[in-house]
Amino acid sequence: PPSLHNHTQRLTISVPHPVTLVVMKITLCLALLFVVTACSSQELVSSAMPVLEPGAEAVPEMVVSQSGATSVREIAIEAYNFGWEPTEVRVKKGDRVKLLLSSREGTHGFGLRDFDIDVGPLVPGMGPEIVEFVADKTGSFEFRCNVPCGAGHRDMKGKLIVESS
Repeated sequence: PPSLHNHTQRLTISVPHPVTLVVMKITLCLALLFVVTACSSQELVSSAMPVLEPGAEAVPEMVVSQSGATSVREIAIEAYNFGWEPTEVRVKKGDRVKLLLSSREGTHGFGLRDFDIDVGPLVPGMGPEIVEFVADKTGSFEFRCNVPCGAGHRDMKGKLIVESS
């Protein structure tokens, strides 16, 4: 006859380490925060910056406020592969300039060395990046893409022309 021995079976349940659970919770929260932030910034971009079709004309600047003799010139500059819209911007010496920088195609940056401006990356669907400065010297100043963006990167240039007031 079979003998009746007391057999105990051990059931092993694999439970994640408490630190692993915390890391998982933090990762989930950050992912959720990223999705919410991306959705809300997309709404801001679509309402603040009109999407232009290639070849469409835009009115890139407007006077935003005027206090005494100093006005703020708000100018939207949009990057695409491999150029800028507009390619030339004109302001007066002494103008307070507010640039709204964005990209509709590709990841780019914006550099205007003569005014110590270095912004980037500019990513489609995000932004705009806002830069303010005083046009305190006259002349023609080149702005360029400062983020390597492909075969046409070296040709991605524009001009800021500061005229005497």
